[in-house]
Amino acid sequence: MKKLWFLMIVILAAFSLFISACGDDDDDNIDITNPDDADWVLAFFQIPDNLRSGFMFEAWWNGESTAITEADVFTLEVGGTSIPVESYFYANEWIISGYDFPLNTGTTYEVKFYKNGNLIVSKNVKTCYPASCDFPATYNPTQATTLNWTVPENNHTQFISVSSNNSTYTDFDEELFQVSNSTRSYTIPANSVQGFGAGTDYELAVMEYNNYVSGTTYITLNQGVGATYEAMLKAKLQRLERARNQAL
Repeated sequence: MKKLWFLMIVILAAFSLFISACGDDDDDNIDITNPDDADWVLAFFQIPDNLRSGFMFEAWWNGESTAITEADVFTLEVGGTSIPVESYFYANEWIISGYDFPLNTGTTYEVKFYKNGNLIVSKNVKTCYPASCDFPATYNPTQATTLNWTVPENNHTQFISVSSNNSTYTDFDEELFQVSNSTRSYTIPANSVQGFGAGTDYELAVMEYNNYVSGTTYITLNQGVGATYEAMLKAKLQRLERARNQAL
């Protein structure tokens, strides 16, 4: 699972094309059907334990970059607790981030987000119930692969992901499959992603999302589990290299 966090970020970016907000949670009759329609996108990720602890927060501003400057101060409160955040300019857009803060799964929190003391959004949201999946010991991309998982209760949205990349990350392929929020089994078709030769790595993931709209702000909460499969030749070479180092 060493690259799961990288994959979670990629998936969230891809989801901006087709994740729909939960209609029962919309406020003010604002027609926002995906994050690209919002002024602000607020995202909460549950971070894999082997990389970080707790949750990560990121907010994206979809308007003109000149509307934000380095002097602006952003504040995030979750359940009445202030979460430290920092802002930075990356790829021609402003991103506000916070790291490694604890939240309980399947729990409702009031989220408040401010710019220079002015409230941007106040919304009750629910963290995802976590998925647990027994991934297969091996993965053969030329064969269909069935995943079975459990979730204590339904979240808003579920996606199954399969991805491939070469060792330098210069080549990447991904296929996403949306399933109903009550589904607990899915068969990934054979040849869903392409291979990139002997150094190809593959990753399978089950992703859970809760999505909300408040005014012109889109809020999404994510939890994911996954497994990485190294190419057989690459894994063999790594074992040989480890053996060589131990012998020296």
